[in-house]
Amino acid sequence: MQDQRQGPLTREEKMMRAWLKYYKSVANKEKAQLARTTHRANLLCLLAHGLLLDQAANDPLVQASCPPIHCDGRLGCSHDWRS
Repeated sequence: MQDQRQGPLTREEKMMRAWLKYYKSVANKEKAQLARTTHRANLLCLLAHGLLLDQAANDPLVQASCPPIHCDGRLGCSHDWRS
């Protein structure tokens, strides 16, 4: 942002620019802190969701309702849908 007028800045203009620079730095620090906090909360939610899915997958009733998977050690696993 360029000023249209020429010449040196007045004392008041210098003070206003200094305060503006200070307030911008404070706002940027707060914005960064909010982004970090939001990221941490998101990671905690993802971790909790993973733990919930792990508990559900370990439930014997869920495991009994899934078809067995037979792996022979080669390229992939085959699904036995007949049983």
